[in-house]
Amino acid sequence: LRDIITIKSRGWNVYVNGEQYDDFNTNIMGSKYINCTTVDEVKAIEPNYQTVDVIDGTWNESLRDLENSNTSNTIQGGMFYNCDALQTFNSDLSSLTNGIGMFYECTSLNTINCKDLNSLTKGITMFAYTNISSFSIDLPSLNYAGGMFYKCTALNSFTSELNSITTGDYMFCGCTELNSFNITMNGLVNGTGMFLNCSNLSIFNSDLNNLEIGTTMFYECRSLSSLDIVSPGLTSLTTGTRMFYYCENLENFNYNLSNLEKGEGMFMYCHKLANFESDLSSLKNCYRMFGCCYNMTAFSADLTNLEDGEEMF
Repeated sequence: LRDIITIKSRGWNVYVNGEQYDDFNTNIMGSKYINCTTVDEVKAIEPNYQTVDVIDGTWNESLRDLENSNTSNTIQGGMFYNCDALQTFNSDLSSLTNGIGMFYECTSLNTINCKDLNSLTKGITMFAYTNISSFSIDLPSLNYAGGMFYKCTALNSFTSELNSITTGDYMFCGCTELNSFNITMNGLVNGTGMFLNCSNLSIFNSDLNNLEIGTTMFYECRSLSSLDIVSPGLTSLTTGTRMFYYCENLENFNYNLSNLEKGEGMFMYCHKLANFESDLSSLKNCYRMFGCCYNMTAFSADLTNLEDGEEMF
């Protein structure tokens, strides 16, 4: 049912155009018909539950009791994995806690209509490779968001609440149309590659008080020119390897980096960076930290514990 929808579950009865099919893999329902492209209507009935109708690439039924969308041990094993004809999703996901890979590679999916995602804690690769252009459903309980919107190249607006997020590695990696981010993330600890290759991101305004790992967080965000990090800034950051690598429009940086130990290539190729003011008293590794920062005119920092400053600039 690849071009209508693939439903992964256990023990459901499947009806295709009114005819019941029983000879299917109970772990991947409908797998026998994975290449079927002419089905007009699919119904799946789980005993003592509900009827699920999938018509014309639109899902309209409630999943209000669903807690776990992941049906295998792989991150690609989500409920609607690779349903590349699915465009619109209308359902209640208020009980969903684990959304790992739920819509992974649903490349036509552009509309999500659900009451809320207030219970969601794991969103790893949940919407990766989808065609969503805007997302405004609050995610107040989300902790793990690795690759959640990975390469959603149409995503240009994100306005959801992320107060509980701790791990955001590669969350928006490759979202090339995202141009601004104004969301509080005061619980974020790991931001590895979070905005990597977000080439149009020009404005970033957030709270990163607890961020410890910022490796490649803004790697090649070439349009980034406005950086506003709520006080006290980046005082928890210990690893900033290539964090702002090739942010060629960043001109000023004046945030506290008092716990930073690893700064290799952190501002490398920031061609317009002219003013840098910070506390680097814990810095140990700084190879090419400011490499090719040709326009640097003002530098002020405490380098008390620096072990080797060779090729820092």
